Amino acid sequence: TFTNLYHYIWHPMRTILISLEANLMMSISTERFLAVYKPIHYKTSSMSYSKTVHFCVFVLLPIIFSVIVNLPKHFETEIIKVNITNLYDETFEDYEIQLTNLRLNPDYIFYYTHWTRLISTGVIPMMFLSVVNILIFVVIRKQALKRRVSTAGLDEIRTNISSAFGLCAIIILFIACNMPRL
Repeated sequence: TFTNLYHYIWHPMRTILISLEANLMMSISTERFLAVYKPIHYKTSSMSYSKTVHFCVFVLLPIIFSVIVNLPKHFETEIIKVNITNLYDETFEDYEIQLTNLRLNPDYIFYYTHWTRLISTGVIPMMFLSVVNILIFVVIRKQALKRRVSTAGLDEIRTNISSAFGLCAIIILFIACNMPRL
């Protein structure tokens, strides 16, 4: 039934997915920054050779963090059994979702629902993405100035520039889509 789906799946998963979106964006930006800032080290490191290490660092950590931050969401509601009497005095059992004492606690509402969510899915990701993208452009610009005389490095610079523009477009969309939610 919808009550069970909402309580056990949709309510907790919705917030986990919102957090995961922000955390994966930060992870992708970090990976791009590492690839641009230290390209030789990045290409020779175990992260680029080992798919398992790459997955653990850039995908699994954001998933774990998103689940941990959103664990309290599992305890905000409970399903209760109610008896409903219709016009013919027939009684039926039904289930409703009810808020728990945790969700009604003013401190929980203020600190977790408002501040933790705002900071973990809004302020930190947007500041992080802004700083990392600025750093990516600074590094690409420095590389372009250093290699201006060399045509051998020109293809790598063009690849980095197109990659950076693609990442910036994604981040601008991320900020535009998430700003109304905050």
